[in-house]
Formats: sequence, structure tokens, C-alpha cells
Amino acid sequence: MAHVHIPKDLSRVKSKFILGLTYKQTGIVAFAGFVSFSIFFAVRGSTGTPLAMILLFLSASPFIAYAFFTKDGLDAKQWIKIIIRYKIFPGKRIYKKNKSKGGTVENKTNERTETSLNKRNTKL
Repeated sequence: MAHVHIPKDLSRVKSKFILGLTYKQTGIVAFAGFVSFSIFFAVRGSTGTPLAMILLFLSASPFIAYAFFTKDGLDAKQWIKIIIRYKIFPGKRIYKKNKSKGGTVENKTNERTETSLNKRNTKL
């Protein structure tokens, strides 16, 4: 008897539209085809077919990579946001020594969040 794995978290399952592609991937591939074939037909007469084909592939590849890129459950749009946020606002960790615990080094940002959580719990 065949066994089929059914995921418990159905929020990660994406509905397929055409040829196993999602709506977003289908739209991006269609847009990439429109842009790349427009470049191909515009350049083919002056440069020749081989160079126009190279430009077709080079112009379509960023769109295709954007449509299909996923890593750690994040798509390309989310990765680009994270990278831009990191480059503009790099995270800074401030460490201080805590003498009560034998001179261990602790993260000050974690200490701030713990004290704010303790204040909230005492108010309840």
C-alpha cells in the first residue's frame, strides 16, 4: 500500500496554477518572457541572432531567479528586505560583565528585554 506524506502545517503549501507554478511565479515568468523577447526582437536586426539570444537569456535570468529563489522558507523579496535592512541598520551588540555571576559576559540587549518582561509581569 502506498503511503503519502501530508504536512501538518498547511500554511506552507502553495496552490499551483499552471504547469506546477504558483500565481506569482507564473506572472513573473510571463513578465520575463515579455521583456526578454522585446529585447530580442529589438536587437536581432542590428546585431544578429546569436548575440540577441545571449541578451534574451541575460535579460530573463534575473526575473527567473527572483521567481524561483527560496531559502530557509523565505522568498527573494523577503531576503532582499533583510539584506537591505542589515546593510543600512547593522545590528550592534553591547556586552558588559556581570560580577554577580562570576565575571561571565552577558548580552545587554537580552538583559533589557528580560527586565522589560519582568516589569510587565509584575504589573499583572
